[in-house]
Amino acid sequence: MLRKLFFIITFISIALSFCPGARAVIEDEYVIEAGDKLHISVWGHQDLEQSVGVRSDGTIRYPLIGSIKAVGYTISEFADRLRIALDKDYIIDPFVTITVETPSFFVIGEVQRPGSYQIEGKIDVLKALTLAGGFTEFGSHNVKIIREGRSGQDVIPVNVDSLIKGASSTEDYYIRPNDVIIVP
Repeated sequence: MLRKLFFIITFISIALSFCPGARAVIEDEYVIEAGDKLHISVWGHQDLEQSVGVRSDGTIRYPLIGSIKAVGYTISEFADRLRIALDKDYIIDPFVTITVETPSFFVIGEVQRPGSYQIEGKIDVLKALTLAGGFTEFGSHNVKIIREGRSGQDVIPVNVDSLIKGASSTEDYYIRPNDVIIVP
């Protein structure tokens, strides 16, 4: 019964990944982090269309507004912040659109295809390893995720066997932009 449920959930998640409407929902849930590149446009104001990087202090610089904090907000929350800031003194009822320019993560070590991979929607460590072709015959199932945090570099140990057996939740191991997965 559990196996059947697992296959149904897997099928639905794969099907949703090909559905454009589902991707919009996922992007709305995405929380902005330092290092992200955002494409911002304001309807009817081509001069305000820009691609901006989120700086290490968590802010972006944007015309008319100056520096504004972006880190920690979802895409829709940050679009609302920009809309309010622009509406305050500059544009009447602006329509702001923000997209994250395709972020990447990296897989190195004992996998079939080490390299850089794009994050499209939510992706956990199992899906990331699958994109890299899985383990080589020498690959350890005790992998590490290296992530840049606010206080420096975080090392997150992951036991892939416990994820496969369902002993741990894959939700605890979602991949973020610029993560490096190391397979010893």
